[in-house]
Amino acid sequence: MIDNIFQNIEYCRGVVQSVLGAVYYSHIPTALVMLVVALLIYAKNRRLILIQILLCMGICFAIWTSLDLAIWVYYDNGAIVMFAWSLIEIFSILLFILSLYFLYVYIHKNDVSLYTKIIFGLLFLPVIILASTGLNLLGYDAQECIAIEGQMLANYAFGLKVLMSLMMLFLVARAFITSDTVSRKKLIVLAIGMLSFVFAFLLSGIIASMTENYALEIYGLLAIGIFIVALARLVVSYGEFNMKVFAAQILVIGLVVIVAAQFAFIQAPINKWLNALTTLLCIGFGWILIRSVKREIEQRKEITQLAEDVKRAYMVEKKAKEELERLDAFKDQFLVTTQHNLRTPLTSMMGYSDLLLKGVFGKQTKKTTEVIVKFQNLTQGMIKMVNDFLDMAQFQLGKNVVALKPGVDLSQILEDIKNELEFKANTKGVYLKLAKPEGLLLVSADREKLKAAIFNVIDNAVKYTVTGGVDVKMKTQGNVTIVITDTGIGIPKEKIASLFTSMFERGDEAKKVSTVGSGVGLYLSGQIIKSHNGKVWAESSGDGKGSVFYIELPLD
Repeated sequence: MIDNIFQNIEYCRGVVQSVLGAVYYSHIPTALVMLVVALLIYAKNRRLILIQILLCMGICFAIWTSLDLAIWVYYDNGAIVMFAWSLIEIFSILLFILSLYFLYVYIHKNDVSLYTKIIFGLLFLPVIILASTGLNLLGYDAQECIAIEGQMLANYAFGLKVLMSLMMLFLVARAFITSDTVSRKKLIVLAIGMLSFVFAFLLSGIIASMTENYALEIYGLLAIGIFIVALARLVVSYGEFNMKVFAAQILVIGLVVIVAAQFAFIQAPINKWLNALTTLLCIGFGWILIRSVKREIEQRKEITQLAEDVKRAYMVEKKAKEELERLDAFKDQFLVTTQHNLRTPLTSMMGYSDLLLKGVFGKQTKKTTEVIVKFQNLTQGMIKMVNDFLDMAQFQLGKNVVALKPGVDLSQILEDIKNELEFKANTKGVYLKLAKPEGLLLVSADREKLKAAIFNVIDNAVKYTVTGGVDVKMKTQGNVTIVITDTGIGIPKEKIASLFTSMFERGDEAKKVSTVGSGVGLYLSGQIIKSHNGKVWAESSGDGKGSVFYIELPLD
């Protein structure tokens, strides 16, 4: 009797020793990787029911592999084998339930109803109740070193596994038909991983029970790797579970586990030391890799944030530009309306005063004629002021108010200005002289605008000259330069630089000499001449020493 027991133990030892390395390799690495993966995902998304189910799957799988490993390792201890065998079916069924639960929640994006949970709880309850009874295990087979299973619970458990496997197939098929393209791709990835694991686990157990070759079960466990790869694909390719660094972590964990698992086969001490060193190196380089990936992810996140900030800034700028364009159009319309509303009554006033002077409404007395002439002069001044202010507004807004045309005779413009200002100069008791070369001096110009600009400069010289007079000369040397020299009040040196660029500025001496002046004439002259591709500037030795103005324009 004792001899038979020893013979049976030796037989079992021989069987176990022949596959023990494969048992260790299939149980420990797979359980560790599955559990670590579940913990990594759970650490990032603890509140999601889907992640909680995945963690339960990892724990359940780790417990099942531990129980199965105990059956293999402690084959000669009947108590341990019976204890582990009585519990293993509980966690096997629970793993199938959790797999179905995980698949349902992933597809439907919400938890199952309480009614469904109660139904599956009732289906699972007999397994828990009967696990430690004679309906599950009849005894310990000392010859084969295995537990003797009762058919009732075994058949019930098998039926539950088949039912849940078919339900998984049904869930996948129905979801595949109703899903969009992206969801369908993700579903295919998960279905391949989940169903490969479930059916490999189921079929390996069936074949092992039928053939009583329980070593076949170890190959079914390896299919958990397909499920883990599917999870990694969902994370990396589709951004599931919000785990950016997941792929690198899985790679490192898998590499370390695979290298460390070689301890199950290695016998020589030197090889064990080398494998230990390799494992440590894998851990070290893996840690560096994970840190690098995290840093890269953070940098990409920063770049993405910067890109979003730039995009938002662009949209703000675009909106502001559109608003400015709208306001610009509104402003243009306002200027057009203003021009019409200001010029129309002034033009009408000039027209009616002309009719009065011509006697259309009857002959005017000498006194009324003088009043009408003064009225016309004032109206003409108002028209000029309105035009100046409107032009100034256009220049301030960056609008071009000139329309250049070739062949404009500059000599004739100066002659016209001299004729218009000569009476004013004579009235003040100062002279106005013009010296110009013979022949035409043609420039590209907006005749009326250019005339107004030059008029302002010469008029300014006449206005602020009390004694002496104003000389206007023209000289050509590549370009044409108009030189306007007066013997007037002069210009303070600190005012010369801003004479043609500032508005509403008049010196104290200028206010004493003439109370009339808006302070925009020279500014407009500068802008108009600049629009003619010309230059204008002034020189003066100071107060009371006269001034020289230069206007330079390109010739045609």
